[in-house]
Amino acid sequence: MSMKTGSCVPRVVPCLVPSRLLLSGLALLLGCPLPADAAYLTRQLTTSVGKSEDHLRISGSRAVWHRRFSTDYEIFAYNGSAVVMLTNNGTDDADPEISGDRVVYNDGTDIRCYHFSTGLTTNLSNDAGWQRDPRIDGDHVFWFEWDAAEANVELVRYDISTGNRTNISNNTLKNDFGSESNLSILGNRAAWIGSSGSASAVLYHNGRTTITLGNTAGTTYYRPRVTATHVVWMEATSLGLSLAVYDGSSTSRIDVTADPVEDIQAGPGGIFLNVARVGTSPGTSQLDLCMLDPETLLITDVSNSNLVHEQYATVGEEVVVWAEDIVSSTDAKIMIRDLATGTTEEIGEPVWHDEFPRVSGRNVIWRGYDFGASNEVEAFIGYWLGAGAMLAGVDLSGEDLSGLVFTGADLRGADLTGATLDAGALVGAIIDAETLFPDGQNYTTTSFDLTGITLPSALSAWLTTLGLESAAADDDSDGDGFSNLMEFALGGNASSGGSLPISQALPNPAAPADFQYLIAARRGASFGAVGSGALGADIDGVRYRIEGAGNLGDFTEDMAFIGRSDTPPAGSTLADLTGTDWEYLRFGFSSPPASGSGFIRVVITPSP
Repeated sequence: MSMKTGSCVPRVVPCLVPSRLLLSGLALLLGCPLPADAAYLTRQLTTSVGKSEDHLRISGSRAVWHRRFSTDYEIFAYNGSAVVMLTNNGTDDADPEISGDRVVYNDGTDIRCYHFSTGLTTNLSNDAGWQRDPRIDGDHVFWFEWDAAEANVELVRYDISTGNRTNISNNTLKNDFGSESNLSILGNRAAWIGSSGSASAVLYHNGRTTITLGNTAGTTYYRPRVTATHVVWMEATSLGLSLAVYDGSSTSRIDVTADPVEDIQAGPGGIFLNVARVGTSPGTSQLDLCMLDPETLLITDVSNSNLVHEQYATVGEEVVVWAEDIVSSTDAKIMIRDLATGTTEEIGEPVWHDEFPRVSGRNVIWRGYDFGASNEVEAFIGYWLGAGAMLAGVDLSGEDLSGLVFTGADLRGADLTGATLDAGALVGAIIDAETLFPDGQNYTTTSFDLTGITLPSALSAWLTTLGLESAAADDDSDGDGFSNLMEFALGGNASSGGSLPISQALPNPAAPADFQYLIAARRGASFGAVGSGALGADIDGVRYRIEGAGNLGDFTEDMAFIGRSDTPPAGSTLADLTGTDWEYLRFGFSSPPASGSGFIRVVITPSP
C-alpha cells in the first residue's frame, strides 16, 4: 500500500472479494478525514496467476477485458461488486469494448453484443465473412469485415436502436483492420486508415457521408482521432513528420519532426500527445505528455519530467490519465491530472508495473505487471469518490465514506449497507430506492440522512443517462418535433433527432378498417378501460391513452389490447427491444367501425 505526504496514511478498509481494497486521497488532514473533492477507492480485480489480463476498457462503473488462457481468449467483466465471466466456449473471444449497458467483442468470426441488464448476447454481424476490431459508442457499433464480393476489407456501422447496417467505407483500399490505433469513433462518426499495400489514406465518416482527408502519394498516415469538433492524425514523409488537424472544412499541419509525436489520444477533456524528446542527460530520451489546442495549434507540456516516460494517455471529461515510469525502471504508476485545477495524484501500488490505463469520467481501469517471481498480469480499478462520481451498482457496503460529498454522483443500485456517511452527503446525488433501501421493504428504518433527497423519476433518470439532466419533459432536446416525454414514452431518443418515437399502423389490405396499431411503451404497462372506449395505463410517470375513431371527429370507438412482444413485426426495420425498458404493444378495434374506415392514436401526458 502506498503512502502520501503528511502525517497520516490512507485509511485501510476491510478486504473485499476478489482482492484488496484501499482508499487513497490527496493531502490527508489532521485526524485523517478524506477530503470531499479528492479520493479514490482502488481495487485489485483479478488474481489469475499464470494468465494475462489485457485490452481493459471501462464505461461508468463497469469494466471489461479479455483473459488469455493457454488455448484461447475469454471475456471478463467487473460489474461494480464482482468479476463475472461473460464467455466460456473454447473460442477466441477478444477485443471487448463497452458503452453503458453493452459490451461488444469479436468471437473469432462475428461481432457479438452482451447486455448487462438482461445477460443476453446477440450476434450483430451474422454473415459468412470475418469481422475484426469492434468499437461502440452508445447505439453505434463499428467493425471491419471482409467483403468477399470486392475482395477487400470494409468498415461497417451498425445502429443498435434501429438495426440498420451501413457500409461506410465502400472503397477499393484494404483497410488497416489489424492496427487498433488506426480506428477512432465518436457517436456515429469515425476516422480510420485505408491502405492498398503501397499507399494509405485518412478516411472520415461524418455521420452522413465518407470523405478522404489525406491520400498524398509517398505519405504514410496513422493514428487518426475523432473529437467533438476536429479530426487529428499523423503524417510521415521523406521530409519529416507532421501533425494534421481537420476542423470540418480545412486541414492545418504542424511540423513535429524535431519532437516526434508517438501517440495521439482524444476525449471530452481535450487532445493529448506523447512526444519523444532528448533527455537532459547525455544519450538519454524520454516521453513527455503534451496537450494540443486544435484552434490555435499550440502544443503545451502537461508533464515534462527528466528521464521519466509519460505514456498511454487516456482522456476523460475532467481528467487526463497516464502511466509514468522512470526510464529503465521496472516500476510504473498511474497518474491522474485534474484539468481544471492542474492537481496531479497517483493511484495504484508500488509493487506493480501499472500500465495501459483507461478512463470513464474519473474512474480508471488499468493492468499491473508483477516483475516478481509470479509474473502476474492483473486488472485494477480506481473509483472516484465525491461530487459527480460514477458509482452505479458499486459495492460500497461497510465503507467509511465520512468526509465525502456525493453531489451529482450516480449511486443508482450502489450497495451502501453499513456504510458511514456524513449528514447531507447524499443530497444532490442520483439515487434510486434500491440504493437507500436494499431490502426493498422497510422505508422507515434507513440509517441515512434523507434530508433534501428526492428519488428521481424514471424520466429524469433516463434524461441523465443521455446527458440531458437539466432538460424538462416538455423540451424538445434534439429538435425533431417531439417532446422529451414523448420520446421517453414511445421508445425514442431525446438526444438524437434520427431516433423517433415509435407508433405506427399495421394495415390489413383485405379489411381496411381492421388494422392494428403498434407502439413502443414502457415495459410492464398494463392497459385497461378509461372511458369513451379508450384504453389507458400509467407507468414511470407516463399516462398512455389509446383512442380509436371511425372518422377523425369522434374518437369514441371501443379499443382492444392485442398483445406485447420484444420483437417487431416481420419485415419491419424497427429494432429488437429485448433487454431494454420498452416493449412493443399492439391495439385494435373491438369491432370494425360502422364507417368502414378507422383511425387510432396514442395520447401521451404526464401521470399524476
